[in-house]
Amino acid sequence: MCIRDRDNYDMLKVAKEGIFRGRWLQLTKLSSDDGKISREIIERATKPKPHQGGDGVCMIPLLTSSKHRSPVVIFTAVFRPALLNFALEFPGGLNNGEETLEECAIREMKEETGYTATLENTSPLLCASPETTYQVGRMATLKIDGDTPENKDLVQSLDPDEVIELHSIELDKEFSSNLRRLTHEKEYEVEERVSFFVLGIELEQL
Repeated sequence: MCIRDRDNYDMLKVAKEGIFRGRWLQLTKLSSDDGKISREIIERATKPKPHQGGDGVCMIPLLTSSKHRSPVVIFTAVFRPALLNFALEFPGGLNNGEETLEECAIREMKEETGYTATLENTSPLLCASPETTYQVGRMATLKIDGDTPENKDLVQSLDPDEVIELHSIELDKEFSSNLRRLTHEKEYEVEERVSFFVLGIELEQL
């Protein structure tokens, strides 16, 4: 593996040493011969092929129905053992290695929420936590028709170790305050992409 030294603009050879490998993730040590680099990073245990578009996807699901004047944002509250608490997040997940990220988005949405959705658009590849990992993924906007029969009686398809609660908040003038009220009442942590989304809504309303 080679990376570019931004100071000298030459290429450094970096050795990779596996420290721990789990079901989805592994801890790897990077080190260079000249000692400039010695760092532990987190990476996928099974890396998707390049044509599959990245490691995972995070979705912003917008539900429309005859019951609501404005679109409704679907959130998941996921129990995260690292936090010993639930985190309010957008639905999302890792590519299983046999699908495109677009297919991953539709599958993960169905599994985590029970909703059948259609893909509206995707972002360019995004780098998450570059200080600890070189995983890349995309954000995707999904559209949900809340009036269709398949989106009436929702059934999640979760792994045995997954605990995911669903929440929906109408995207109106009270959106930010309703989200804050929810997280306060439930004592949820808030995942950073949700925070950035709320900040964008608030800035647009200035």
